Amino acid sequence: MNREEFRNFCLELCSELTSGLEIFIEPYLNGIKPDLVVLHPEKGLNTIFVDYLNFPEGFQVLGENEDTTHIKSKTETTEIMHKIPFWKLKLASLELNRLYGFRLRTRVIGQQINPPTMTFTLLYPNIKFSSQDRIKINKFLKNIDGYLLDKSDIVDLSAKSSNFFPQSYYESFPVIEPKAIADLRNWLKQPDSKRAVQIKFTNNQMRIVSNPDNIKRRRVRGGPGTGKTEALLARAANLFSQNKEVLYLTYNITILNELRSRFLSHVTNKNGFITWLNYHDWCKRLAHQFGFEKDWSSRFFRENDDKAFENVGEFIIIQLEHMAIPDEHKFDVIIVDEAQDMALDWIKAATLFLKSGGELLIAADTRQDIYDRSQNWTSVEMNGLGFNGPWLTLGKSHRTPAYLIPLINKFKKRFLDHSSLEEIEALDLSDEIGEQLSLGDKLDVIECSDTNLPKTAFEVIHKLITQDKAAERGNPNRSVEDIIILVSKKNIGADIGARLSELKVKIETTFPLKRQKGTLTERDMKLEFSSLSGKVKISTIHSFKGMGGSRVILVLDNNRNHSFKKLVYVGLSRLKAGALGHSLFIVSSNIELNSFLKNSL
Repeated sequence: MNREEFRNFCLELCSELTSGLEIFIEPYLNGIKPDLVVLHPEKGLNTIFVDYLNFPEGFQVLGENEDTTHIKSKTETTEIMHKIPFWKLKLASLELNRLYGFRLRTRVIGQQINPPTMTFTLLYPNIKFSSQDRIKINKFLKNIDGYLLDKSDIVDLSAKSSNFFPQSYYESFPVIEPKAIADLRNWLKQPDSKRAVQIKFTNNQMRIVSNPDNIKRRRVRGGPGTGKTEALLARAANLFSQNKEVLYLTYNITILNELRSRFLSHVTNKNGFITWLNYHDWCKRLAHQFGFEKDWSSRFFRENDDKAFENVGEFIIIQLEHMAIPDEHKFDVIIVDEAQDMALDWIKAATLFLKSGGELLIAADTRQDIYDRSQNWTSVEMNGLGFNGPWLTLGKSHRTPAYLIPLINKFKKRFLDHSSLEEIEALDLSDEIGEQLSLGDKLDVIECSDTNLPKTAFEVIHKLITQDKAAERGNPNRSVEDIIILVSKKNIGADIGARLSELKVKIETTFPLKRQKGTLTERDMKLEFSSLSGKVKISTIHSFKGMGGSRVILVLDNNRNHSFKKLVYVGLSRLKAGALGHSLFIVSSNIELNSFLKNSL
C-alpha cells in the first residue's frame, strides 16, 4: 500500500466508521502532519501516522527503549535498519495536549475504566508484526496512549474499523467543551477562502504584502498600531495561496489564537501550509524531532521563567550544528512578529530551518522591547543574518485614537528616544482613524498609593461596570464585556480579579487567581485567552502585546526602572479607536508617571 492507496482506503473507511465520527485525511495540524485524524465531538480523537515500510517476512524488532528500537530486515546480500518513528506520536501528543489537554474533562460511569480522550496510532499497512513484537512496541507507546496497527488490522475493514477509534470500546466518555472541538476543527480543516476581506494597505505595507522586489531578508519597524502585524498576516496569506510552507513565530503565547483568526480574513486561496508557534514551543518541538528532548527538559524545565530562556538560541544552534536538517523540516518562509522580544541568536537559530532561497521577514518596535533583548542587536549581527538593506518603516497609526497620539509621542520622546539603536518614526494620525472618532472618547488619570492600587482600580472598574449595565438597556452595542484591564504585575491583577469574582462578574485572565490554583496552569490560561471571549478581560501588559481594545483600564505600580517605561509605552498604546467611542483610564501609583501626565494633558 502506497500513499495514494491509503487515501483511497481512508475514503472507504469513512463509510464504515461509527455514526458521529468525522475523518480528516492528511490534515496539516499546525505542522504535525498526521496521515489521518478520526474525531468524535463527545469522545475525543485518534491521530494516526502511517509508516509505509515494506519489508519481507522474517524481519526483527530490536532495541530496549523507544530511542533505540529499530526494525531489521536481512537478506543474503543486504541488511536494512529502520527506526520506528515514535517521535512523531510524541510530538503530536505534546502539541495536542498543549492546545487541548486542559479543556477536557472525564465523565465516569460506574466502575468503567476512564477512556483516553486523545489517542495516537502508528500504522504499518504493508507488514505484519508478531504478537511479541506488538507487545514490545505497544509498551513504548502506552505512555502517550499510543497504539500499533499493522497489515492484519486493515484486512477486514468493517470488522476492524473500531481500531481507528479506540475510544469506541468504552461506555464512559470525556466531556469536551464545544468551543474546544470547534477550535480543533479549525486546525484540521484548511481555511475557508470565502472569509477573505479587502483591506486598504499603504504603499509601504504593500511592499511587505506583495514583496515586488523579491527581498529575501526583510526587516520592518513601526510604532504600535502602525499595521506591522496586519501586513505580516497578509504576506503569510499571500504565500499560503502560492502553496508555500510558512512558519509564523511569536514570543507572546497569548496572541497566537487571535493571529490565526485574523489571518483567515486575508486568505483567498487555500493551497499552502502555515505553522503558528510561540518561539519556545517551537524549540521544544525541535527537541523531540531531533532527539535532544532530555537536554531540553533538564535545562528549560521552568516554562514561565524568562531568564532561563535567554540563551535558548545558542542552545538550539549547538544541538543542531553537526546535524543534517532534512528539507521536510524546513520552511519556504519564516515570519517573526514582535521580533524585539527576541535575541538575534534566536532568529539565527530559526534561519537553520529556511529552505534554500527562503524568505525571512521580521517586524519590530524597539520601544516595546520590555525584555531588553533588542538593545544588543548590532549592525554586524544583522548583516550576518542577511539584513543588509534599510529598515522598512511604517509610521501611520491605524489603531490609536487621535487624542492619545500626542501623549504617546511625548512619552516616547521623554523616556524612550535614546533607549535603542534604531530610530522609530513618530506615530501620525491616519485618515482612517480620523473618520472613526465619535462620541464617548475619554482619558482619565486616577492617582493613588501603592498600597491602595488594587482597591482603587477595582472601584474605578466597579463604577464603570455599574454605568455600563445601565447603559446597556439603551445601547445594545455597549457592553461590560468590552472592558480590558491591563496590569503591570500579576498580583495586582489577581487581587482585582478576586474582587470582581465576588460580584459574579464573568472574567477571563492570563494568570490564575488565588482560588484557581491547581486547576489551569498560567500557560493553559494564556493559550485559551481571547480578546473576543465575551468576558471582562484581565491581563498583564506583557501578555496583551499585539492586541488592543476600545475600553482599557491601565493599572500601574510605582516601578522606576527603564524597562518599566517601555511597559507603560506598550500599555498606553493598547487603546483601539472604535466607531462607538473609546476610553482609557490610567490608575497609577507611579509618582514619576503621574507628574508627567499632569504636565502633558
